[in-house]
Parts: sequence; structure tokens; C-alpha cells
Amino acid sequence: MCGKYEEFFQYSQPYTVGGPTGQYILQSPAPNAELVEWAVIAVANGPAVGSVVVSSAMETAPIPQPGTGAGGIAFDGTISYQSDVRGGGPIPGVVYHLVASDTKTPPVQFFHLLGQNISVAVGATGTSSSILVTIQFRWLSIPLSVLNAISADPISLDGEHENQINKAREQRVNATISRVESMTHAAKRR
Repeated sequence: MCGKYEEFFQYSQPYTVGGPTGQYILQSPAPNAELVEWAVIAVANGPAVGSVVVSSAMETAPIPQPGTGAGGIAFDGTISYQSDVRGGGPIPGVVYHLVASDTKTPPVQFFHLLGQNISVAVGATGTSSSILVTIQFRWLSIPLSVLNAISADPISLDGEHENQINKAREQRVNATISRVESMTHAAKRR
């Protein structure tokens, strides 16, 4: 999302999911928001090597299987991920690979939530190891249509007349808010 809207986002608390090899689902804390985004803020594992796939594009992300591509993702060079998903195609999500007893805090990059859930798949190479993934959500606090109207360029005026430009912008914002409020009231009356 464009940086000009940063002030209009609300942020969730961080949520941590995971455990032994398997699938974990994390539901959006803002299911009715028009625009929801998510970011991985930390990945940590125990004493075994492990991998994680995080995706909002799939109902269930593929479980990483070190050394084999059967039903998951291989890191041994046996599969090239570039064509279709079944034959080793592109992975619709973010992949992390961890050495034993590792914690990664990647740079925070938010992705659009494509459904209502985040699918987290973890694969550890030991039977007594877990992998935990910490995810944070954010969502717009006002409708995107209002934001687009507010951020639209003001009516063209001579650049020397800054007060007029600001007044024109204020008038457009107030008109947009009034339209949205009248549509909201009309919808409530039905």
C-alpha cells in the first residue's frame, strides 16, 4: 500500500502460530475491513533445521519437506520452482529456511490479505522441534473510496494562491464525506 495512507492504518497485536511440522491457520482480526494486509515479523525454531511457508493465497500452504518434494517443498536442489504448482511451480507465499536454533526478524513488508486467513506451514527435520511464526495485521480505518477522494489532486488553481488550494481541497473532502454519510444513512433506512 502506498506510504501516503500510513496514518490511516490500524495495527493488530502480533500473533504467533506454529509448533511441530504441520499446518496452522491464523484468521484476520479485521474480517470486515475493506483492505487488510499482513507481515511476518519473526520466525524462530528449535534445535533442528526447519522451513516455513506463509501464504494468504492458498487455503493451506505446502508443508516444507527437507530432502523431498513429496507434498511440500524441497531444499535439496531436486525441484525447480518455476512452472505449475504440482510440478514444482511457483510457491504462492513467503518461504523461510532456518538453521538449527535460529530466529529471523525479516524487514517488515506488508502483503495484501487475499482471503480471511493466513496459512502457515512449518516443516522441521527433527521429531522434537518446533517452528513459530509471528505475524502482524493492519487494516484501513476508513473506506478506501474516501481515502482516494481525499488524496485526489485539488482543483487547479494558480500555485501562488496556497490558501485557495487548501480551501478547495477542504471543500472536496467535506463534499466527499457528506456523500459517504448520505449513502450510509440511505442504506441504513432500507
